[in-house]
Amino acid sequence: MASASSVAGLAAGASAAPVAVRASRLSPVAGAEGVPPGARVVHFIRHAEGTHNKARTEAGTDEEYSNWAWLDARLTDTGEAQAAALGPELLLEANRVEVVLVSPLSRAIHTGLLAFPAGDASPPFEAVEDLRERLGSHPCDKRRSKAELRADFPGVNLDGLLTEEDTLWREERESQHDLAARAARFLGALMQRPERRIGVCTHNDFLVALMRKSGLRVPRKDRSSLFRNAERRAYLLQAEAAAGSDPADGKAARSGDGGDGDAGGSGSHDASREE
Repeated sequence: MASASSVAGLAAGASAAPVAVRASRLSPVAGAEGVPPGARVVHFIRHAEGTHNKARTEAGTDEEYSNWAWLDARLTDTGEAQAAALGPELLLEANRVEVVLVSPLSRAIHTGLLAFPAGDASPPFEAVEDLRERLGSHPCDKRRSKAELRADFPGVNLDGLLTEEDTLWREERESQHDLAARAARFLGALMQRPERRIGVCTHNDFLVALMRKSGLRVPRKDRSSLFRNAERRAYLLQAEAAAGSDPADGKAARSGDGGDGDAGGSGSHDASREE
């Protein structure tokens, strides 16, 4: 079985060295006007409620994540409504994006397609393996074949998925170290992209790793608060310097302890362990 680090696709299609990136929180309607050279405005979104989330809430146990009934979990009716509710703000000219990068898991793709404007104003969508939830063990985090995804989501570019079937998912859970390294790799690739306004639709554990262990320096309250289902946070990202250390060893996360850039974010909140 190939490892996640050896197969996972990158947002820019090539490997990227770890970087230290300062993230300043933007207000919900702040756009990309006056973005400094080399900077990016990124809208990070956690997928809306999936069938596995609903099942876990109703059962009151994480054991539901091991239920094969939730293979590549889809959105619930509530989840579809949550994702669509993001649309009005994202229709504003200030929040228009040039590309939407999505995890290839169905709940993330569907959330992005419902949230961002359809028709002539719709940005291109690209599926990125590195944006997946923590790999392994849970069937809800196993992706379907490219053929199945293409049939359900014909407008999404799946070229970044290097294999037809899911060769990354395995019985054992991906280590936190590997997840942190994957988040750091995505961050480096993100900052190399030519687009300056980017949407990213992904998952809870990946966002935790990105916010705490990737070299992304977010405000303290954002590191301590989990994303709710269908929550969007917009940031101005500016690269500072090469990290110079293993992003998974905790040093990159600690280097952000002084990060206090906040231009209108919401307060912190608590959330249960979710995916």
